[in-house]
Amino acid sequence: MSAGRGLAAVYTFLLAWVREHRDADKQALLDALAAAFGLVPDGALLVGDDLAVRINRSSSTADVSNTVVALRKLLVYDDRPVVVCTLSPAGAVLRLANSSFVAKVSHSSHGLTEQHLVGSINSGDVLRSFEGLPNAPEYFAELWRRHRAMDQRANLGRIVAATRANRGRNPLWSPDDARRRTILAAPALAARVSTMPEYAAQAARFAAALHRQKQAVFAAAAVPDGKSRGDAIERLVTGKACRQGLGDVTIEVATVVVAVDVKSKRLDWRSAPKGYSIDKLLRFLADGNRLLAMLFVGVDPHRDRLVTRLCSIFDRRLLRASRIEKRWSGRDRRGTVQFRGDLEPLWADDFCECIDTTAGRAFLLQLLDS
Repeated sequence: MSAGRGLAAVYTFLLAWVREHRDADKQALLDALAAAFGLVPDGALLVGDDLAVRINRSSSTADVSNTVVALRKLLVYDDRPVVVCTLSPAGAVLRLANSSFVAKVSHSSHGLTEQHLVGSINSGDVLRSFEGLPNAPEYFAELWRRHRAMDQRANLGRIVAATRANRGRNPLWSPDDARRRTILAAPALAARVSTMPEYAAQAARFAAALHRQKQAVFAAAAVPDGKSRGDAIERLVTGKACRQGLGDVTIEVATVVVAVDVKSKRLDWRSAPKGYSIDKLLRFLADGNRLLAMLFVGVDPHRDRLVTRLCSIFDRRLLRASRIEKRWSGRDRRGTVQFRGDLEPLWADDFCECIDTTAGRAFLLQLLDS
């Protein structure tokens, strides 16, 4: 089968499958697609001799930017159509993501050159139109013809130049002295809140709500895709789709607003929950009487185990597991905090939140200077 005929067959299959399986998950589509076209996985891509396909899932009907593929891997498969299919409650959006249709590299692109191929392409980096043609299935055949006439080296040079020229929309935020003092006071505030009965009561309410939905949590935990699994468990906590800001839900303890991020983990799998944006955290804390906590949801369906922990980011064990990571952030941003250390103490039956104010302040100074 030629690339052109394979492309038409795949996008026809994708559109028809999504229409007929509105409530099916991403993995079901991956399995059906692989079986129908003999595709095999290579990382996040399903690959065949004539094309490659990337399936993304978005819980929002908005055009949310998801990671598509590493630039290095895209160039390997640039000799065949690379189709990106984003599933959302509204249906499916399909685009071609070959090098001709990529504007820049947004994800992990620090240090990118033509000789040093780092970074990944987000769906927002894929052009919505090319040379006057919409990047949509009805135009794929002509878009593919035009891509084949392009010079990949020229495409790469353009992508690298656009990526290196790209800067954040706003300059790096720097707090004034008063806000800096407010930020650095957050660990002491967290230590006070941690002892309040209202805080313990909120933790108990989260635990009770999830245990009432225990079977639904176990069903969500069985989803193979990490993002879809996390989104499903988060919706069980919040009752709504995932937020893009800091905190999936907020609680009030006395006069303090605590933003709570829901983080799930399969206790029988080796993985670490993702963290939070440094810049969003600092801006949030600078308003005063604001804190960030994590609601960790640990699940082991095989042992019928469901554990919840409401834990301040200034807990001494969580601080030890926190790492500053710049690769996942945009340019001119401080980066993100990722949890990469030992989180096992969180799941212990005798876990008790313990705020380390000295280490918390030192960590905030490190974030401010990152």
